[in-house]
Amino acid sequence: MLYVPLIKIEDNADDNTFELQLWVENRKDSMQQPEALKDFIGNGKYNKFKASLFQSPAGLSRDFPAIKPLISSSGKERLLFDSDTFASPIENDNNEEQLERFKKITDPFILRRLKTDKSIIADLPEKIEHDCFVRLTKEQTALYQNVVNTMSESLNNAEEHSIERKGLVLKMMTALKQVCNHPSQFLKKEDDHIDLSGKTEMLLELLRSIYENDEKVLIFTQYKEMGQILARILKTVFDTKPLFLHGGIPRQKRDDMVEEFQNKKHVKIFILSIKAGGTGLNLTAANHVIHYDLWWNPAVEAQATDRTFRIGQQKNVLVHRLISKGTFEEKINQMLQDKKHLADMTVATGEKWIGDLSNNEQQQLIRINS
Repeated sequence: MLYVPLIKIEDNADDNTFELQLWVENRKDSMQQPEALKDFIGNGKYNKFKASLFQSPAGLSRDFPAIKPLISSSGKERLLFDSDTFASPIENDNNEEQLERFKKITDPFILRRLKTDKSIIADLPEKIEHDCFVRLTKEQTALYQNVVNTMSESLNNAEEHSIERKGLVLKMMTALKQVCNHPSQFLKKEDDHIDLSGKTEMLLELLRSIYENDEKVLIFTQYKEMGQILARILKTVFDTKPLFLHGGIPRQKRDDMVEEFQNKKHVKIFILSIKAGGTGLNLTAANHVIHYDLWWNPAVEAQATDRTFRIGQQKNVLVHRLISKGTFEEKINQMLQDKKHLADMTVATGEKWIGDLSNNEQQQLIRINS
């Protein structure tokens, strides 16, 4: 679904004028639910003003030509961008004409500031993103296929579009993601052998290079359990206990960890669960970010990366995204990349959309490619 700001024009019974309400929001991740849009509009994040100048829809469209296509003959109804006009043609058909029309209509009402705009922040270094594709190990491949075989039968028996089916799909995706992370996370046992996971092997390869260059790194994972596994492995390999921030850490302890990472040269690695550490922290001592598993929400991922890619950063920031090749991870990542040109105008809702895929689409998604 493509959500955009509602531009509301109401008839004022007292003086027959129209009231135009605008809002400005600085954080794109604050608009992840339709309810948030209503809240922003209702409370007026931007100063409300009365367009007394405009005594009719004709007057309004004369002074603001960009919104003329949106005004009905009566001018008394709420105006919005419906899915048939913009969302479907742009998202599903890559309709460049409608995309340009959408930009032209919304430009007067959307104020944006990008960190990458050198006219805004001239001295911010570059952010370089790199997708690291890794192969599943034999153990991971066997577990992956077992999950697919077991869950596919249940999915085929579930009623399409039912809540039960959506729950099964998300359960399967969680299981597959855990298998791709490390077999011990999925099996719930402390078997931390590095060679059991392609991602873990790639992680250590990246970390050795970072250590050699005397740099610091943030490692994000969606799961507390995976963070614990990584903390144990890295303590063994590098003979030092890495910092690990998750939802169970008290605020004072969290602040102490941030202070230690920022100011102590020998503290090189900071593992963070993306929910606990993905927003609100300043960690510019790091110039590497590793997303061990992906949230599949570009806004959430970007917010996590911005813990270090922010004002105060002195080095180029290198972002490493670990993706299991030939699995559903690679296919979902490709789906998101195909729509990347829409990312700044869409508001992702996490991973719930996966539950709406058909059985055939699910099978194509989870099949292992050689």
